[in-house]
This record gives sequence, structure tokens and C-alpha cells, in this order.
Amino acid sequence: MSTTTANTQQRQAESTGNLQLDETLITLRDIIISCAYNTLVPFKPGPSVIKIKDFAIQVALVMTGIRSGYLVDTFTLRVDNLARFLEELKPPLDLAVCWEETSEQVFFINHHLLRSRILLKDFPSWISVTQPPSLVSTRGKSGWSNIATDIY
Repeated sequence: MSTTTANTQQRQAESTGNLQLDETLITLRDIIISCAYNTLVPFKPGPSVIKIKDFAIQVALVMTGIRSGYLVDTFTLRVDNLARFLEELKPPLDLAVCWEETSEQVFFINHHLLRSRILLKDFPSWISVTQPPSLVSTRGKSGWSNIATDIY
């Protein structure tokens, strides 16, 4: 078999894998949109269709392990609606949801992915909003080890 044929077959295999992932994300996005409309935005006016689609895509990326986490900042989620959303969605066991009561912020986490990143010392980085904005390194912070042991 020539190198060209082997490369072509490899590209086809990779694109087929990407196609399957794309189809999985689209299906998952549609399921999340349906659950969101049934539980998170039962009253009008609710978030726009664009915001709901963005929310669904971001949650799907966390559920599939492409992203470690997603802070919901496009609209406010009430905790009682969030519980109904999760009950209807029936997410995989590696999806965790953090709710911060004071600010009413919700953070979706793929806890298996986040835990493995922390154990590999692949710590998330943060951007400071000071002027000018700057990247804040979290390399070597001992607190991450404690978080990794607390994540199931």
C-alpha cells in the first residue's frame, strides 16, 4: 500500500470519527435544548433561542468530556428549575453541577476530566480582569491537590 493511500485512509477514518462526534454533539444539544425549554424557561419571557442553544452546546461539550467545565453566564438559572432540568436530562455520572447560592451562579463540571487534569498537574489557567488583562498561572498551587481528592 502506498503512503498516499494510507494517508487518505487515515484522513477518512479521522473524518468519520469527527462526523460521529459531530452527530453525537448535535443530538445531545437537541436533547438539552428540549430539556431546557421544558424545565428552565417555563415562563415567558425567557432567554433567547440563541442563548438556549449556546447553553446546550456548552453543556454538551462538558458532558462529552471535550471541556472540563462551563460557567453559565448567559442567563440566570433558579435552583428549583435546575433540579427539574437535571432530572429530565438524566446526565451521565461524570457531570457535576455546582450551585453558588449567594451569586446564584451555576457551574457544570465533568468531574472525571477535571480530576484527571488536576492529577496530571494540567491546572486550569485564569485571566485577571485587571488593566491590562493578564494570564494568571495556577501551576504548582497546592490547593488543586485537595480539590482532586474531593472530586469523586
